[in-house]
Amino acid sequence: MVEVVRGALRRLVERIIRHWDTGPGAIYNHTRKEALALARLAPDLDAVVADIERETGTLPRLVATSARDGSPRLRFGVLRQRLQEAGSPVLLIFGTGWGLTEDVLGRCEVLEPVRGSGDWNHLSVRSAAAIILDRLCGDG
Repeated sequence: MVEVVRGALRRLVERIIRHWDTGPGAIYNHTRKEALALARLAPDLDAVVADIERETGTLPRLVATSARDGSPRLRFGVLRQRLQEAGSPVLLIFGTGWGLTEDVLGRCEVLEPVRGSGDWNHLSVRSAAAIILDRLCGDG
């Protein structure tokens, strides 16, 4: 079953990339075409880590996101500082609404959750990614 889902997801991603690379989206929005030209597919996390090591000569630091409570958590400011310093590459791993598996989380440092003013902290992955990237790479 997992392989069927992976195959279906891979085909979906390939279709989306094709739409923006060579399909109607390439004409409609050239900046999205440029952004998606950077995307590459890999069969699993190990392949991504191996690709990064091959390109940089260094194993990446794995950092995952999770809305679940847990400890210890990596603070945004600490990771932001690490990103500004010269050093090893960082692979930031975003989960879906179902979260990442314990297997993946066990291999990673886990960022503190994005917190709002209330108790509810589940955001779409797109919203969480935007907030987290702003906290790590933004001007403020």
